[in-house]
Amino acid sequence: MPKLIDVAPDLARPGNQKSPAYEWRDCQVRQIRSSAGAPCSTHSELFAPWPGIERFVEQWYVLDNGRAVGKGFDESGETRFAVVPL
Repeated sequence: MPKLIDVAPDLARPGNQKSPAYEWRDCQVRQIRSSAGAPCSTHSELFAPWPGIERFVEQWYVLDNGRAVGKGFDESGETRFAVVPL
């Protein structure tokens, strides 16, 4: 299984190192989900709504520590991250 930093390398950018997700960068990713787009029948398991309240999340990762890390972009195009327990 890849680590979070492997699938979300934007975490290594200087501004994102203050993100709550940075703490979990070495955790293993069990699943990758998309909360954006319409699922097709053959890939429906990849699509699921983000379990947090943040609206910017387009893709999210289920970690082996029982947390989810969401990734998306703010109005200026900067990458943002959110963390919620599952």
